[in-house]
Amino acid sequence: MNVDKEAVPGCWLWLGPVRMQQGHAVPIGDRNRRQAARLVWEEEIGALAPGDKLRKTCTVDLCVNPAHRRLMNASRLREEVLEAFAAGATVDEIAKEVGRGRKRVREILVEEGLLSGRVTLTAAARQRAAQLLAEGLPDRWIAEDVKHGIDVIRKLRASMGIANKDWVRVQLAVRHDPTLAALHNLFNPGPAVGG
Repeated sequence: MNVDKEAVPGCWLWLGPVRMQQGHAVPIGDRNRRQAARLVWEEEIGALAPGDKLRKTCTVDLCVNPAHRRLMNASRLREEVLEAFAAGATVDEIAKEVGRGRKRVREILVEEGLLSGRVTLTAAARQRAAQLLAEGLPDRWIAEDVKHGIDVIRKLRASMGIANKDWVRVQLAVRHDPTLAALHNLFNPGPAVGG
């Protein structure tokens, strides 16, 4: 193996040629495009199952020391998600901690009956969204501000009985005035509107 076990205290540095792929060293010439850390793990510890992942616990980019990796399989992932949730971590915090996406973390929590299948706002996000709704801002802007989908904001608006008549009038004016439509299309990253 192309490894230097003494260059950095505690770390094993991969010395072979690599290309970095999503923050992981992938040896050049490895036909299976396996990470260098996986190759070393399999050499030192043993084979990994197809769904197993190695999570890095070290900040040194080229470190491949198996002691600086954590084996993450489906059952271990579930355990870590549940432990973090019980400790009060948010879905975003858990996703960052376990190295998986929010969607997967939410799926686990829903399967365990700890979250409903619907998205809910935290108390702080709900308060902020309510404030912005009262100010008459568009749903899309509010959704971006509180980092939730536009449907969540629309449901909140409906539950609060707040109509956004002014914004509806602006949207109609944009659709029917060619000058406003051109300005809207120039500055809006969303789909174009026509007049």
